[in-house]
Amino acid sequence: NVYNNNLYIIYGHGFEFAKKRLSSPETISYIEQMIRETINRSFSIKIILESEVKNIELEIKNEKVDKGEEILKSIVKDDILEIRDNEEKQD
Repeated sequence: NVYNNNLYIIYGHGFEFAKKRLSSPETISYIEQMIRETINRSFSIKIILESEVKNIELEIKNEKVDKGEEILKSIVKDDILEIRDNEEKQD
């Protein structure tokens, strides 16, 4: 999973040994270098267990605020207002 330029390598239950083995700074540096050379993009590598995923925010949140939408919401009641993300073609 990739989020915020962090590449998460997630191991399932029973693979604690793999996480421990791959978590050394030298190994992480090597993985980051190989990714950089292969896809020409840099990531910070995070190695975690599946049980640790719940403690990490992996979802991308849309923090961008639409000023026009905020103005409309302050003027028009929510039960009347319907905001669409894009225009739909009408037949």
